[in-house]
Amino acid sequence: MSTYLKSETKDQQMSTAQNRLNEIEAQEKALAEEKKKLLEANKEADLELVRQLCKRHGFTATQLRGSLRGKGKKTAAKEGAARKPAAKKAAAKKTKAKKIATDRAGSVSVKTHAVFLCPS
Repeated sequence: MSTYLKSETKDQQMSTAQNRLNEIEAQEKALAEEKKKLLEANKEADLELVRQLCKRHGFTATQLRGSLRGKGKKTAAKEGAARKPAAKKAAAKKTKAKKIATDRAGSVSVKTHAVFLCPS
């Protein structure tokens, strides 16, 4: 009988915990809805306050750039999404080139100098 009572007690504890979790979820939903309504109600008053402060202090859009929302959503940049890496360019190759030169006497001389070839 004692094992039967122990299993029944565990079932009661689990159901109590599950009931509590359900209550918490319901409270979270109710609070989220209340928050949304309050934000909507205060939006116009907050906007008027921002306008007054901008006029009073002469704030410009450039000064508020980090605080204002842009035209498009840029969530990828905020989330740190991976950007496509830039294409790597091949390193310039160093080769030796020969330069043929003639002097006044007509003798021919060959000079070697380094040339950098850049890939296109």
